[in-house]
Amino acid sequence: MTTIAPLGTGRQAGPPGTRADGRRRTGHRGTRSTPGSGLLFVLPFLLVFALFMVWPLAQGLWMSLTDSSLALRDTAFVGFDNYAEAFSDPDVWSSLGNTVFFTVVSSVPLVLIALVMALLVHSGLAGQWAWRLAFFAPYLLPVTVVTLIWTWLYQPDIGLANQFLGSFGVGPVGWLSDESVAMWSIAALTVWWTVGFNFLLYLAALQSLPSAYDEAAALDGAGGMAAPVVHHPAAAAPDHRPGGDAPGPRLPQGVRPDLHPHQGRSQRLDPSGPRIRLRRRLHGLPARLRLRRLLPLLRARHRRLARAAPPFPPGGLTVSATATTVRPRRRPPRAATGSPLLLGHGRLSRVLAGTALAGLAAVWLLPLLWAVATSVQSEQDVASPGLSPFKGPLTAEAFRQILDRGNVTLWAFNSFLIAGLVTLITVTVSALAAYGFSRGTFRGRRILLAVTVAAIMVPPQLLVVPLFEQMLLFNLVDTYAAVILPQVVAPMMVFILKRFFDGIPRELEDAARLDGASEFRVFRSIVLPLSRPIVAAVAIFVFIGAWNNFMWPFIVTNDPDLMTLPVGLATVKDAFGIQYAQSMASALLAALPLIVVFLLFQRRIVDSVATTGLGGS
Repeated sequence: MTTIAPLGTGRQAGPPGTRADGRRRTGHRGTRSTPGSGLLFVLPFLLVFALFMVWPLAQGLWMSLTDSSLALRDTAFVGFDNYAEAFSDPDVWSSLGNTVFFTVVSSVPLVLIALVMALLVHSGLAGQWAWRLAFFAPYLLPVTVVTLIWTWLYQPDIGLANQFLGSFGVGPVGWLSDESVAMWSIAALTVWWTVGFNFLLYLAALQSLPSAYDEAAALDGAGGMAAPVVHHPAAAAPDHRPGGDAPGPRLPQGVRPDLHPHQGRSQRLDPSGPRIRLRRRLHGLPARLRLRRLLPLLRARHRRLARAAPPFPPGGLTVSATATTVRPRRRPPRAATGSPLLLGHGRLSRVLAGTALAGLAAVWLLPLLWAVATSVQSEQDVASPGLSPFKGPLTAEAFRQILDRGNVTLWAFNSFLIAGLVTLITVTVSALAAYGFSRGTFRGRRILLAVTVAAIMVPPQLLVVPLFEQMLLFNLVDTYAAVILPQVVAPMMVFILKRFFDGIPRELEDAARLDGASEFRVFRSIVLPLSRPIVAAVAIFVFIGAWNNFMWPFIVTNDPDLMTLPVGLATVKDAFGIQYAQSMASALLAALPLIVVFLLFQRRIVDSVATTGLGGS
């Protein structure tokens, strides 16, 4: 007998155990995480966040309202006098204008050049790994290495830039000394250094687009840059309804053109469905044995869901010349990489695309190749004029002198140790916090998450002085802890991981909880194995950032035995003057480890970015 809901509710009451809208209640103990468990997951991040982000930020705000300094301990409150003095200084307004100008002239090329690079690499040309390495390798370089290389290229007398202009009869240019040129020179340096990251994001986003969109556009006669970018599968599907305007090829059986492949699925439990069959299969087994058999089944089910068929078969479409029936290919061709529609199908267009790609790769590799050529020559040959990269016999004297004079081995060990620990702690704390924010229901969750996201906008330079005072207070200056701890606060990584965790089906976790798994066991055995791509992507970028970090290790360490490679190589340059062969040798020693890591794992890096929210998928 059906019970009618009260007038005005608009809903019909269902059988016992269900909500008013007919859906089963989810408040059963063991099928949802408790509020306390979610807060426990977030607590480690909140601790380091409050200690190394909120406290220094509040301390810096208070210092801006006083006349305090690092030399004087007695402070007096002065209100907004410091701000009034700063805004009355012409240099402040000049620096603000320079910042705006630099941002405009560097950000626009960063977007356009990176997009062109990604489109060319994604067009299906051979040598994908070589193009990725050529464009992403500069991003792996520490700021010290980039400074050394471009200072050598901009050298007024024997630098490559002025020697190249001199071959055309153009006089030397003060790339870094002329006020009208210096800002453009630094912007060019910045674009060369950082465009690889944007290129990788665009490439990952393009690779995550289903190839069916391009094939559907090809069936409609589009080609080259006219191929549309479809944002919804229904937009690429022809009209198959009776009386449609234009007949088109028939879709594979079971695919509806008016529905997304993941829409229209019933959320109600079917008595003969897979979840009921799974529970019957595991019925009667001990709890530990049930969980041991359940986890592989859940992982396999999630992999099958991830490989669910898109609106068109993933292998592409084969169109018969005499019929309009569309037959899916059983196996995609191995050489089918990229999207030829982006550049067209003609041989001329592909030749032009390959030429443009080779030209861009040559420009991006030229500074690195010039640095390599400089490092294997003597100082006398390097100082001689000429555009030839090798002006004398090859020698490894510069590398030998760097290894003898500077403790490069110890600095490399410090870099590996610090970057590894920063990566391990950051990924652990961020993953726990992201899971707590995604699955927890504790009070204040939305506020804490909003504060975490807002912390992404805080520039690290704002925290340098308060953090240094904090390290002095804790007596941690010249210790590994002083270098590592402030770097483990990564609000951006928490946000990225939370976005990924939100997309994991909760039914997988509920099934494990029903079999007695604790909340941490669910996180460790269900969520983390399913999140390997995003965890790998986060770990890679955290490691690169920690390895290349120069400013904070340079400020907080004075002991040569605690220096990292970027800091140590900068001191070698200052101690022995301008010796370009040794400078390029030290730059290559600092850049070589990350370049080798990227060369070995570049495909995994791109795939990790493409399968996560980093690439816009």
